[in-house]
Amino acid sequence: YMTSHGEREAIEVLTINISGAKPAISWAGCVPLSEDIMANSVAILSDGGFVTTKFHDPTIPNSMMGIMQGKLTGGVHEWHPGGSVKAIPGTELSGANGIALSPDDRYVYVAAFGSLEIARFDRTKSPVTVEKVKIGIMPDNIHWGDDGMLYTAGNNSVRGTGWSVFSIHSDSLETKRVTGVDQSAVMQNASSAAPVDGEIWVGTFSGDRIGYLTRP
Repeated sequence: YMTSHGEREAIEVLTINISGAKPAISWAGCVPLSEDIMANSVAILSDGGFVTTKFHDPTIPNSMMGIMQGKLTGGVHEWHPGGSVKAIPGTELSGANGIALSPDDRYVYVAAFGSLEIARFDRTKSPVTVEKVKIGIMPDNIHWGDDGMLYTAGNNSVRGTGWSVFSIHSDSLETKRVTGVDQSAVMQNASSAAPVDGEIWVGTFSGDRIGYLTRP
């Protein structure tokens, strides 16, 4: 599942066959979103539905400025097959960005880009409950690692000093800086991090390359 921002705002569903020499990708369908949702990331629920983050409302002029000021600009939306996309009350955040689900679909982990936070929502509670922890970067995407930890990457909170990769303990929400680079590195504006064997692979929102570092 992926977000798209072309002629329509939607969650696109693709099938990727990796059994051949090269991956074969085919489009399977989509779930259109309303024009006031700029979706940033998506996580798949066990029933084939999804939760997605609303980064901001693109119909509001200069809405990105609200994120930079730490204002509430979006939150989490949910969809199930046969239903409609609905906002989850109580999930409002500043620049809701990356999203990940616990294996049992209970917890939703969201990176709040504007307020430099990681939020954990409990979907089994009504209304949902939330726990937040500050982090030393503007967290972008968030992914599970092979060690059971969550990983996020983003520009350092002190602008112009490079970027860092942080791990987040899924239970305690304890954060730890794992690695990173300063402003002299060729690759800047890190947006995602994934541990792969003895390395950490990193994406960027302002380039056309993937980078990797030795895993500490």
